[in-house]
Amino acid sequence: MAASSSRFANVSDEEIAELNISAVPKSTQYATKYGVKIFKGKSASLNLLVYFETIQKATVSTAGTEIVNK
Repeated sequence: MAASSSRFANVSDEEIAELNISAVPKSTQYATKYGVKIFKGKSASLNLLVYFETIQKATVSTAGTEIVNK
């Protein structure tokens, strides 16, 4: 067995990102987009600022509970 051969293919970061996106079904992508839109609308109506780009997963769960309970 040759030492220079690799068992795994060399892939770029772009290819990995594309594979990660395509691994999620389109219906899930649409449902998530819709849910985020509803969440942002409700939080805006309650004058809450939510930055989804920098927020932690646990914080989103807590904020969602607070919004539902209001």
